[in-house]
Parts: sequence; structure tokens; C-alpha cells
Amino acid sequence: MQVTSKIIVYSIAVLVIGLLLRVIGLFHTNVALLLSFVCILSGLVIFTNYFGTHRVYILTASAMVFYSGFLLLLKYYFSFDLQIFAFIPHLMLISGLNFLLLYIENRDRRLYLVLGIGLVIIFLVASSLLHALSWFMFGHYLYRIAHTFWFFMLLLLLFLVIIMRQKR
Repeated sequence: MQVTSKIIVYSIAVLVIGLLLRVIGLFHTNVALLLSFVCILSGLVIFTNYFGTHRVYILTASAMVFYSGFLLLLKYYFSFDLQIFAFIPHLMLISGLNFLLLYIENRDRRLYLVLGIGLVIIFLVASSLLHALSWFMFGHYLYRIAHTFWFFMLLLLLFLVIIMRQKR
């Protein structure tokens, strides 16, 4: 079984087990929070596993899964207000960050760098014009995530270091 298939199976298993534990009352959390962690972790692991292989479709999909999990975490756990008119600018931010990651993965493709920077700039301008993003509140949400989940992030970093060492 391919690594990607295993990660997808494990992610679904974690979701099902988490939902079952929630139903029987042993696990008290929001379903969106569980889904966000599964998306963040699976997207990050798949991206890390395929980084350097120049498989653009898998890298793009895994980065999108990661970013979606991060937005879910902001939306449901920290009450980040993602209004419907702010969806397009956030989609541009996600796409821009994705192009920047693809450029880091393959530095021969300068178009990825140009598209990434351009889409991030469009996001900044559109968010300012629509007043969809208060930079102070966004920074506050990032601080709360770091403060609340610092141990989880430390374990995730350790996990990524182990995976990167095994790839060598």
C-alpha cells in the first residue's frame, strides 16, 4: 500500500474512532476540531513525504488539505469570522502559499514564485479593502493557537524531523 493511501486510511480511522469515542462519551471535543487536526496532520505528513519528488498534484492536494485544516481550526475553535465575501481572498492566500511551497520544492520554476507572491499581495489588498481581516485579531488567534497547542506543535515538529531523517 502506498504511503498516501496509508495516511488516508489512518486519517479516516482516527476520525471514526474519535467520533465513536465522542458518541460513547469518552472524548469531549468538537467534530470540527477533530477534523481540523486530522487535516493538518495528514496534509503535513503527505507533503513532507513527497517533498522533493516534483509531484505537483500530490504536493498541491496535501498543502490544500493542511490549509483547510488550519482554517477549520481558526473558524471553529477560535471563532475566527470567515464571512462568505472573504472566501475569495482566503482562497487566493491558500493558492499563493501553495505556489510558494511549490517554488521552494522546485526552484527552477520561477513562475511559481511570481504567482505565489502575486496571489499573497492580492489577498492582502482584497482583505484590506473588504475589511475582512483584522491583523490584530489574526495575530491574536495565532498566538492563542501557539499558546494552547504548543505541546502538540512540538510533538509534530519532532515527528517531522524523524520522518525527514528516515527519508535520507
